[in-house]
Amino acid sequence: MTQEDIHALSKSMIVELIQRETGLSLRDSKDYLEIVIEDIKAALVAGDDVKITGFGKWHVHDRPSHKGRNLLTGDPIVIEPRRKVKFKPTLKLRAIINGQKGETFIDHTGHTNSSKK
Repeated sequence: MTQEDIHALSKSMIVELIQRETGLSLRDSKDYLEIVIEDIKAALVAGDDVKITGFGKWHVHDRPSHKGRNLLTGDPIVIEPRRKVKFKPTLKLRAIINGQKGETFIDHTGHTNSSKK
C-alpha cells in the first residue's frame, strides 16, 4: 500500500496498522481502536475537549438558533441550535501538512519522511 493508493485512511486500515506495529491480533487491534473511538465520542458528547499531543484538539462548539431562509421558497425559517465538532491541528501537524522544511513524520507504511521545501 503506497501513499498514492490512499485517498482516505479507513478504520480497517488503522486496525491493520495497529496490528502490524504491535503484533496484536486483528481482533484485538480492532477492539482497542473501538475503545479509543468510543472514549473520544463520549468525551465530545459530554462537551469535553479531546487533545492528542502532536496531533490536535477536537472541540464541541454550541451553535445557537438563528434565522435562515428556505432555499426553495425564500420564506424565513428558524434554524435550531446544534452542536458541531471542530478540529484544530497542532502547529507541528500544520507544518508537516504544509511541507515546511525540516519537519519529519512516520507515514502509514512505517517509513520516516521529511519535508524538502
